[in-house]
Amino acid sequence: MKDLTIQDYAAIATIAALLISMVSIAFSAWRYLNIRSQEMEKERFETFHNMLKLISKGRDDIGPLKLVSQIAYIHELNKYSEYKATSKQCLRMLRKEWAAKEPAETKKDLLQAIDEVLAELEK
Repeated sequence: MKDLTIQDYAAIATIAALLISMVSIAFSAWRYLNIRSQEMEKERFETFHNMLKLISKGRDDIGPLKLVSQIAYIHELNKYSEYKATSKQCLRMLRKEWAAKEPAETKKDLLQAIDEVLAELEK
């Protein structure tokens, strides 16, 4: 076996340093992506629950929501497939509640929107 020279040791050290740097960069990138994914998941969770609150209350900080806004929010629930079971349960509860107490004109449009979304969620 050939004796290693100082240049050989320097080359080995350079390659080792490069590999360590690459592993460090890969770990940092993985960690960043993992944290970002958790943040996005939290944002989606908060947005979903905020939409449910707006739909069920029928008002926001400014005042009552227009019927069109409530219907749009109901249809937006389709985009949250990870909360499909919760969406179906909440919409069924709202449908039952609104069918019993909302005025006929308002009730018709809200119930139709709920029925459409529930049909989509059942697919």
